Amino acid sequence: MTRVRSVKTGFTGGELSPALLARGDLAAYETGAGRLRNVLIQPTGGVRRRPGMAYVATARGPGRLVAFTFSTRQSYLLVFTDRWVQVFFEDAPLAEIATP
Repeated sequence: MTRVRSVKTGFTGGELSPALLARGDLAAYETGAGRLRNVLIQPTGGVRRRPGMAYVATARGPGRLVAFTFSTRQSYLLVFTDRWVQVFFEDAPLAEIATP
């Protein structure tokens, strides 16, 4: 039996649910993908690998990373750990604040 392969050049439909994989009548089926991992979808339809993370410093323990954008030129990384908040700006430590 012959296999038919189609080439997809746009993924603006994102990742499709397994329930939609046989729904060729939907527009999302034509522009979607079965599985997308570690990629960013471009507005033009293509995909590219997402950027990774860089080692900057060691946290004081398990915690949470939160990105804070003050303006288009000022973006900070906040690291919340047990009783501490560390603030980073452009991959450099800016402040360490004790919290209750």
